[in-house]
Amino acid sequence: MISTLTRTFLRGLFAGLPVILSVYVLVWFFNLLDRMSKGLFTWILPSLKDVPGVGILVGVGILFVLGFLLNLPLLATLFTYIELPFRNVPMLKSVYSALKDLLDYFGKDSNSNSQVVVVQSPEGGPQMMGLLTRPNLQDLPPEVEDRDGTVAVFFPMSYALGGYTAFVPKTWIRPTQMKVEMVMRSALTAWIRK
Repeated sequence: MISTLTRTFLRGLFAGLPVILSVYVLVWFFNLLDRMSKGLFTWILPSLKDVPGVGILVGVGILFVLGFLLNLPLLATLFTYIELPFRNVPMLKSVYSALKDLLDYFGKDSNSNSQVVVVQSPEGGPQMMGLLTRPNLQDLPPEVEDRDGTVAVFFPMSYALGGYTAFVPKTWIRPTQMKVEMVMRSALTAWIRK
């Protein structure tokens, strides 16, 4: 009886928790966006201070305009100067650069340069699925051996936000038709689901 109740409770928890956490993160993000942009906007039109959701609309509008402006070469160059403090302050540059690189990688149009690959040694052994992040290593230091015949593959970790990158011979990889989003989602849950 108790094991049936526990099993039923856990089934409900595991079904509901991803939905609850996803909604919580979305609400938190939109509340943050609302507070930040409402403060910027209401000094122009104070009458909109108490209108719910105006900050979200303004925030989304600001992000859209920023994205549009960054398509212009002159403003994109200017933005690199705005980024300078974030790229040069010792602790901040590590966090900023990592986040920017990750968002740039996954923000590419349809991840056009991303390739899901299966990695396996020619002798056999376990197969690993990863993302081909560098098709060549020409610009890496000379200590990296065989830079012509080696590629960089990122292996996402299960149940964690992270992973590791390995430099493997090109002959060890086989490209797949799988989408990057599918691999990231499946890796996050240790490939438990179909």
